[in-house]
Amino acid sequence: MRQGSAALLLLSLLFGSLLMGGTSRAHVQDHRVLFLYPDSDTIMATVTVTKAVQKVLMERAPLKIQTFSEFLELSRFPDETHRRRVVGHLAEKYAQARPDVVLALGPDALRIAVADRSALAPQASIVFCCVSPVTLATIEPPADVTGIVSEFDVSQTMALARRLQPNARHVVVIAGAAPFDLRWAQTARNQLSLDGQFDVRYLVGLPRETLLDEVGKLSRDTIVILLTVFKDGAGRDFVPGEMAEEIARASSAPVYGPYDTFLGRGLVGGYMDTFDAIGTQTAELILRILRGEDPRTIPPQRSTTQAFRVDARQLERWGLRESDLPHNTVVMFKTASFWEQHRNLALVAIATVLVQSAFLVFLLSQMRRRRLAELMLRRSEEHRESIQDEGRTRIAQDLHDSTAQHLTAIGLNLMRLREGTAPHTDTNKTLEEMKGSLNEATKELRAYIYLLHPPALQRDGLGPTLQRYVEEFGRRTGLRTEIRSDYKESKVSSPLQRSILRIVQEALSNVHRHASASRVSVHLRRVGKRLHLVVSHDSSGKISGSGEDPCMGIQGMSSRVERFGGRLRVRSSPTGTIVHAVVPVR
Repeated sequence: MRQGSAALLLLSLLFGSLLMGGTSRAHVQDHRVLFLYPDSDTIMATVTVTKAVQKVLMERAPLKIQTFSEFLELSRFPDETHRRRVVGHLAEKYAQARPDVVLALGPDALRIAVADRSALAPQASIVFCCVSPVTLATIEPPADVTGIVSEFDVSQTMALARRLQPNARHVVVIAGAAPFDLRWAQTARNQLSLDGQFDVRYLVGLPRETLLDEVGKLSRDTIVILLTVFKDGAGRDFVPGEMAEEIARASSAPVYGPYDTFLGRGLVGGYMDTFDAIGTQTAELILRILRGEDPRTIPPQRSTTQAFRVDARQLERWGLRESDLPHNTVVMFKTASFWEQHRNLALVAIATVLVQSAFLVFLLSQMRRRRLAELMLRRSEEHRESIQDEGRTRIAQDLHDSTAQHLTAIGLNLMRLREGTAPHTDTNKTLEEMKGSLNEATKELRAYIYLLHPPALQRDGLGPTLQRYVEEFGRRTGLRTEIRSDYKESKVSSPLQRSILRIVQEALSNVHRHASASRVSVHLRRVGKRLHLVVSHDSSGKISGSGEDPCMGIQGMSSRVERFGGRLRVRSSPTGTIVHAVVPVR
């Protein structure tokens, strides 16, 4: 019993799901849109509109939409019998699959859709495009018919031509012999109010050969306005765009027109809509209706893409100036400049040249700096060698003039003692003289040895060595001396310590030799990454680096400081002189 109940329940659920699935599929309904063309599918304008409408319906519609296309061939068969036959055929064809929306492309298709609505699609909404306001008023569609109104204003195209050809004296308007062509010619007569300013001719309904011959004879000061040629005076059918290309090629004057499909076929330009934009606007209206919006609440809308459009190649061909164009004119087919065509490549090339130039400048700068550094180093080496030579020369002179004289005196006295030529009473005196000379020579030799290689500096360090030297200097010269030291020995290299000691020695020596000072002060301190040495005395006499003692002067001290990247300054005033050396340290 339980198994039977379970099976019955399972069958019930399965049946219910099938019913629900069938019901949901019944709610999925395809929407049908019928494209109604006045002529064949060779008309570029209608082809462009159709592609734009279909693109929008496929991309934006959440519903499944089927599209159908029918071609009325009204230009080829304009009689009433053909119209009734076509309407009857379409009514029978779509009797079992009525369209939801009929899209009438152009005024002739709209007239048939409105007049034969009950036969074609009694329940369908009618949407139109590519119809002018004047033509729409003559059709008088019902309130539930909506669409896109395009203002094909020939007077605006004429205004463009007059700006580009201010010296024009003649105007020629061209149209074919089809009913649509004739209506267009009448519209042009109504819109063009030239008031005798031009010699105006209407070449309407001429045979193709005659028309091409006429436009070939036009003077250069003529403005040609081309409307449409669906049929010529000999009854032959044409595609308007192809005919426009023939006329523009044969014409001896610039040709203008109201359709963007004529651009690129030899026309200069005109005041135009783009059929691609018209198709997009039309598709939006169709979607609103398919989504359930009442078409009676959607009034016909004007196209929003009208603008002056010109072909840049034709401006150049006829010598027309782009500067004469109205503001915001769309210039098409303009030949891109080299910069526009190869902008990225040009930018890369410019960047490469700039980088290479910058690198070359950098290399040249480095080479120049290196040459300057080598020159300065060579001069510095020469200067240092010169100072060293002068120092050695001075030491040699001092040894010759003083130490050697003491030794010579000792030698002479020794000879006198050996020969016995000196009186006995003078022996002791001679020995005392020899002892004095020997002591003086020993002191001088020790001083030179200390100057060349001070052993106390390596043994005790710079601070104690300076302390002893300054104190000894004060005892020898009788000057009051003062020394202050505030730095860390480990942070100063041995070569720099020797140079500082030499600078102090040279400065104090120059104070003793060249300045009448009574007090001298030495201050060594570190500030940040710089070591400051200040030697000052209370005399206004300047330390000289030339003349009697160049090695021990400013020149020698500056050379020692510059070897370590430092600088030396000497400032003199009535109250004293200051020698200030600044050397960078780690």
